[in-house]
Amino acid sequence: MVRMHQPQLEALDAWIAQQETPFPSRPEAVRRLVELALANSKKQRARYSEKIAAKAMELAARAIDGLMDPSASADEKAVGKRRLLKGPSVFRDVQRRSEEMSRPQNIRRKASRSIS
Repeated sequence: MVRMHQPQLEALDAWIAQQETPFPSRPEAVRRLVELALANSKKQRARYSEKIAAKAMELAARAIDGLMDPSASADEKAVGKRRLLKGPSVFRDVQRRSEEMSRPQNIRRKASRSIS
């Protein structure tokens, strides 16, 4: 059970009135709104992170281009640039493990390790 203040109930009722018939009950409306909010927050985070990652990659690539040895061949430059942009495999492995542990199915496992 969720308790809500009168202004929140009025806003909820207004949202319900805008839905297609048959109108959802208050509990169903709250469930739908929570689902929408959670789905939207995941999409925004992912989209935001991809934009930032792409911009960071572009800026790093420009900086690397300016630091490259002008006498190096195009292949040497490409290999060196790729290595610098990807980073050492040790760091990639740490990042991959961190992402895996932050997934919902692994949070419980992670929490149980920190408690014991």
